[in-house]
Amino acid sequence: MKLGRRWFFLVFILIISNVCFSQSAIDVPVVYLNQFNTFLTTNPAAIVDTSKLELGSFYNAFTGGFSKIRNFEAYCFYRPTSKSSWLVEINSDQQGPVFKKNKIYGGYMQHLQLSEKWNAQLGAKIGAVNYAFKPSQSGVGGSDFALDGTLSLSFFTRNWLFGSAMHQFTSSSLQPIDQIFVLGNYWETQAYYLLVKPYYTVKSGVRFRLTDIQNVYQISSQLELHSMLIGGSVSNIGYTMSIGYAGKTSEADKRKTLLSFLYYIPSVENLQIVHQNRLEIIVKVFIAR
Repeated sequence: MKLGRRWFFLVFILIISNVCFSQSAIDVPVVYLNQFNTFLTTNPAAIVDTSKLELGSFYNAFTGGFSKIRNFEAYCFYRPTSKSSWLVEINSDQQGPVFKKNKIYGGYMQHLQLSEKWNAQLGAKIGAVNYAFKPSQSGVGGSDFALDGTLSLSFFTRNWLFGSAMHQFTSSSLQPIDQIFVLGNYWETQAYYLLVKPYYTVKSGVRFRLTDIQNVYQISSQLELHSMLIGGSVSNIGYTMSIGYAGKTSEADKRKTLLSFLYYIPSVENLQIVHQNRLEIIVKVFIAR
């Protein structure tokens, strides 16, 4: 426990120091809008399910003329004990016909029992980012690598969760072509309340994504009724509607699955994404202890 607490305070100091001395953001990843099912991208320390093994994948794509802008992500979350978890994550972000971002991370999460009701989980993931341009008629291609990482923290009970994460805290620079790309650090903060009843579950919460490019404020709610998921959200960049399936854990194989589809409609005021709707698909498998 002493080692865990020391590690906890070390990560906290790193987070605070990067807030004070970090440089301005230039490039940040795409926003996943299904906040209750994409904690890996918002705050890894907010993954508080007790399954021993969690496998997941996300797919995110625009429609219409921007269909070549799409993102795929997959991860493995492993809990050898109730106090610690390990993470492996890969990400492929296609930014059009010639520009692609590839990422790979390894991470560690530490669980702390604060009181009879309250728990804390903190974590860090470190990895490499590759920006690659294919040769085209408009210019030559190029590729470059940089170090990247996330520091995250959450406090939770059975019904409440409050979490925050600082992404791209290294503020690394890449220069695959003449242009320099800076991985600007940004914050993801969320809070939610979980209402559990015999025949249904409701999860409602708020989320804030703070960057130097565009802040996102989102209010969401998701209903689970007889294994069906129905949800939606309102934010300053648009509206979402989602539907999915959350299979119950089988006593025979101790597995649970989740499949979710989300459709995003940009708001009229948001001109930065040129009013292109977007689809998000999420698949997860949980294997209990």
